Amino acid sequence: MLYLLYGPDTFRSRQKLNDIIARAETLHRDKLSLLKIDLAEEDIDALERELETPSLFAPLRFVVLNNLTDKEKIKKFEVLTEKLNLSKSKEAIVVLYEENLEDKNILIKLVSERGKVQRFDLLSKTGTVSWVTNFFLNRKIKIDADAILKIAEGIGPDLWRINNECEKLAVWAVNPKTKISTEDVLKLIVFENESNIFAVVDAVLTKNSSKVIYDLETLITKGEDVTGIFYLLVKQFQNLSQLFALAQKGSLPANAAKILNIHPYVATKLASSLRRWPEKDLKSIFDKLAAYDLAIKTGAQDARLTLTMLASGL
Repeated sequence: MLYLLYGPDTFRSRQKLNDIIARAETLHRDKLSLLKIDLAEEDIDALERELETPSLFAPLRFVVLNNLTDKEKIKKFEVLTEKLNLSKSKEAIVVLYEENLEDKNILIKLVSERGKVQRFDLLSKTGTVSWVTNFFLNRKIKIDADAILKIAEGIGPDLWRINNECEKLAVWAVNPKTKISTEDVLKLIVFENESNIFAVVDAVLTKNSSKVIYDLETLITKGEDVTGIFYLLVKQFQNLSQLFALAQKGSLPANAAKILNIHPYVATKLASSLRRWPEKDLKSIFDKLAAYDLAIKTGAQDARLTLTMLASGL
């Protein structure tokens, strides 16, 4: 079988890729061999070796190809698809995963004649509203229509960021169950000064307490409501904890990104923080986050004090 997934919306194309892999793993279980080949670094020969080398343990080969842009490599790939009859093969699944392809690219015509092609354009405003709506419906979390519109208009079609922000809102709304309002969105999502917000989060993850306090005070001076930083931290530590568990099983960041449905860059960046957060420290920070969450929601203390206390204890 042969697929081509491409287009600027890498969030949805990555989801589609993960769906194809998950379906193959479900159907074939231990008989599946999964390999990713970056053709910016390797030649088509790597694909040919993988598909032609027999295996008793994993008779079904699943290969994800990136960066098939060189014309000579495309010609070799075309010859290989005919030689191995990839369009009808039951022993191999090959997925070409590309981001920037022009509509007249010869690769699109080549695969459309032999397999399945799907383009992922950035969602329209209506499509983004629908995506956010379904995100919360699937989690049985109530949210005002105006709040959904604010997310779609304030962030735009960047589903990687929208997903991250919606996950943060979901963490905030779960305990106790709360209907998310526009006011909540404005308080928890930062539509400006994004780089400064993530600088604070990165400083916490690297245990740089003085930088956390400095950047935090800078944001407060600019009039920022820093409540959203706390819930972004909660989400990042959830991801970090799951990465820790996967790393214990030998999973690499790239595989963890697929499992956790986060951007590979985010997974790699979080993985680099793991050495600073042994298991006992992760347990300790989660206990603190739970206590601080309750304090914020009950009005016992505000997010500024919470984050300052958190930074002081790093």
